[in-house]
Amino acid sequence: MCEAAIGDWDADMIAALEDIMSIMPDGRNALNVRVTCPWSEEKEVYDPSWQFLDAAGIALPERRRSINLTGFFGYMPLFWLGGT
Repeated sequence: MCEAAIGDWDADMIAALEDIMSIMPDGRNALNVRVTCPWSEEKEVYDPSWQFLDAAGIALPERRRSINLTGFFGYMPLFWLGGT
């Protein structure tokens, strides 16, 4: 998810998510996440995990994942649509 133009996103959103946001080369704010949810034979459940990514698609440092994700999901909800 990326701003259409510099300054499009609300300042409250930027403040809430600044630890996991990145800046595109043209100066726009971006929020990128990679979500995986493979089946765990050991746990017998789907085991979700996510990584926040920088503008180049590289995973941000792990310390950035230790935030409260409530704010994040309010701005960028994720849905599992089923399937295999």
